[in-house]
Amino acid sequence: MAADRNELQATVQEAIELAGKMCGVELDYSLGSIGMLDAVLGAVHDQREDLGWDDDMLWSLAYKFGP
Repeated sequence: MAADRNELQATVQEAIELAGKMCGVELDYSLGSIGMLDAVLGAVHDQREDLGWDDDMLWSLAYKFGP
């Protein structure tokens, strides 16, 4: 159970760091940051070809932001 919680926390931290690096936003998982999250995912989707990301990579990123 603790391992699952640690894995989830690591995934959430990775998502926060990715949002900062890729879009310059600071997510805190408050209600106010939900709109920013939509913008981050939209920006990544729009840039997927430039980033060289396939659908599996996009789904993985979406998962990271989902927990």
